[in-house]
Amino acid sequence: MDGTLSTKWPFTIPDSTLKALKALRKNGHFVSIATGRPIDVINPYARTVDIDTYVCNGGAVVVENYEKVIKEELDQELSFALLEYLETRKIPYAVSVDEKFSFYHKKGEPYPDSMPKEFINEVMEEKEFDHTDLPPIQRICIMASPEGLEDFGHKEFIEQGYDIGFYMIEPDDKYHGIEMLMEKYGYPKEDIVVFGDGENDIKMFKDAPFTVAMGNAVPQLKEVADYVTTNVDEDGILNACLHFGWIKKEDI
Repeated sequence: MDGTLSTKWPFTIPDSTLKALKALRKNGHFVSIATGRPIDVINPYARTVDIDTYVCNGGAVVVENYEKVIKEELDQELSFALLEYLETRKIPYAVSVDEKFSFYHKKGEPYPDSMPKEFINEVMEEKEFDHTDLPPIQRICIMASPEGLEDFGHKEFIEQGYDIGFYMIEPDDKYHGIEMLMEKYGYPKEDIVVFGDGENDIKMFKDAPFTVAMGNAVPQLKEVADYVTTNVDEDGILNACLHFGWIKKEDI
């Protein structure tokens, strides 16, 4: 979302983007969002751009009329195995078992106060809990270097590093969510066009039929994109839509 639909924190959606989305819908295009963030975080922004059907939680949730209609969990067996691994090695972590992006860690065990605030909408909280007996795990935040997790194996489960030594284990297949949405409504997958800006969009770009990277995107994403538009705050969405004729100036 941020860096594509909106600017980076504190998340501002450019007027040109709002105009482009409105024109796309007017021309009969189906417009949606695909994001790693959970439904409670995204719904306010989705309402701002008048999008009520979208993919969130890293592709694990499909939303219709601002309500969940499809939900897939993290691999729970692997999640609990990872918690056991972290406990054994005394690696600090916090776990989220709801969809509000709130995290908690064991009472009496300090958790490093270094998680970027834009990733959390509630204060990190201490709680008493048994790591072997939790509700379905939504996300695990880990403070460790890559070397600290090497022995765990399952690299597909721990490679989502946001920063050096900082890992967020969470659903990470936005394109899978897009496919679920398209199947639900019977839309042809060959018509899919995705926009993105971050490293977490690379997997989606490799699978999608047509891809547009923002001008402010990371170099790795631009390398695999079909087209690179201008920055998000330099009419990036609008310029791409005009360039490919999905909308015309008179539609704005």
